[in-house]
Amino acid sequence: VFLPLTILLSVLLFASAETTSDKEGRRTAVLFGATGAVGSEAMRSLLLHNIYHGAPFWEEVVLVGRREAPLFQSDSSLLPNITQIIVEDMTVADQNERLKSVKADACIIAVGSSSPMVGTLRTWHDVDVVLPAAVARLCRSMGATYISLLSAVDSEEGGPTPFDEAELAEGDDTTLGWWGMLVRYARVKGLAEQAASSADISNVRIFQPSNIVTHETRYGWFDRILFQILPYINPILPEKYRSVPVRLLGMAMAADAAKKLLDETHADDAVVTKLTRGDFIDIAGNWFHEEEKQLKA
Repeated sequence: VFLPLTILLSVLLFASAETTSDKEGRRTAVLFGATGAVGSEAMRSLLLHNIYHGAPFWEEVVLVGRREAPLFQSDSSLLPNITQIIVEDMTVADQNERLKSVKADACIIAVGSSSPMVGTLRTWHDVDVVLPAAVARLCRSMGATYISLLSAVDSEEGGPTPFDEAELAEGDDTTLGWWGMLVRYARVKGLAEQAASSADISNVRIFQPSNIVTHETRYGWFDRILFQILPYINPILPEKYRSVPVRLLGMAMAADAAKKLLDETHADDAVVTKLTRGDFIDIAGNWFHEEEKQLKA
């Protein structure tokens, strides 16, 4: 009587240990927008995560975008598998059959309109509001328990009013311009955050940087002047308004996904957390500063 019971207990314990061990290196992250300034840094950090920590965590990183992302080469056995999926229209990503077949643990949305002032309101709305809603629905169907969105500081709180068709149609024949963008910016970003939070995924993380300091000047003379003066004005600004190096932001988005998955506490309802510059430093500051020291050495 006791021998079969002992064997059964041993088998159950072994199976439990095997499941725990297998889970360590079998997680999948899906990154939307790996070719953008922030997305490319998030991709780099996702791919380097296992190497930096010296242990497998991500088994696969799936990159979704309108074009292929350039990849770096590494001989490390810890590098996760990389799959690239090209989607021409990500505003209907949740209808893409290939994407719907992917199983994911975490989704990172680093897609956004880089220059809304040169386009129409509808185009901006499609990229920043319609797209995150579709991706959130897709990630829910993939089984993801974590989703993050690249947003911006001071987005509109308390349920921003959605744009109706009349508002979107009114601007179909004209570009927004700087003023048209600025007066709608907080509203659009608030709607984007609502969209990313709409699919009842348990962990929703909203990244809200202020000025992002990139490796290249994306906006010509404006960026060149701004990047020169930011080191002098940063110390007098409140923490959340200080500029953020694009590499730190990308590292934080990648590292946060891993940390929250390791936590493995998932609420029944979506828990939405908004993160600003101080949080980015808490999440990935050590990794960022270690790499900066290596580059300067």
